[in-house]
Amino acid sequence: MYTLLTQAEFDTYAAAWAQFISRDGAGEVQRLFQPAGKLRQTHVSFDLVDSLVPLLSTVGLRRVAARFVLLPAEVAGDSPRFRVVLFATDALGGRISAYYLGAAAWVAAPKTDELLSEDAAGLVSFNLAKVWLRAWAAPQQQLGPRLFGTAYGPLQGYTFELSDFMDPLFPAQQPAPPAPGMVFSLRLYFSLKSYYPAYPENLEQPHQTFGLVGRLFPPVGKVTDDDDASGTTGGSSYDMAQPNPPG
Repeated sequence: MYTLLTQAEFDTYAAAWAQFISRDGAGEVQRLFQPAGKLRQTHVSFDLVDSLVPLLSTVGLRRVAARFVLLPAEVAGDSPRFRVVLFATDALGGRISAYYLGAAAWVAAPKTDELLSEDAAGLVSFNLAKVWLRAWAAPQQQLGPRLFGTAYGPLQGYTFELSDFMDPLFPAQQPAPPAPGMVFSLRLYFSLKSYYPAYPENLEQPHQTFGLVGRLFPPVGKVTDDDDASGTTGGSSYDMAQPNPPG
């Protein structure tokens, strides 16, 4: 399933995210990604045929922007819904494509030693991607607004180089037209990076920031349930995007 958003819809949902992450406390953020007694949201996905092909076919494309949005709750009383929207930008950073809304995925938190297989490889090394994905999936990890804080303000998303989306497609063998349910998808896995920023200076405890790790996955039916939950299958990992703000 894929959805195209209008400008008005994107503006509304992006503003809702900005207000939510600036206003709500740790409990609300925790419930957003892991409602009480339910699974944890681990990634969003974009299918190759309906989302990636038209997105990457945009004339003048130089980079791919990923922006965070907050959709209203489907049922009254439930938490709102976190999603990621992709769109193409030109050399000046202006939007030149439609807004593509990703589909959410909820899975049981995998064991931290099963997040990546030893043969995983990509532009982000196995060791780096393993640490980032483990941090988000760790059952003891508390999710709060601080994970979305930057020196420039609340995190609104990331901007990827075009190669981060084009390179994973080279090994993919997608039949044309594809059989129902046999479509490749790009998954943007949620991750946490721990580091010591220049500001605010704190050498006692590292700062953690939410990130996205992109990986291309084969069609449903070629991935086991364990791999689907842990992110062990798929192509190379990509996560050298620039945060927004300031970009």
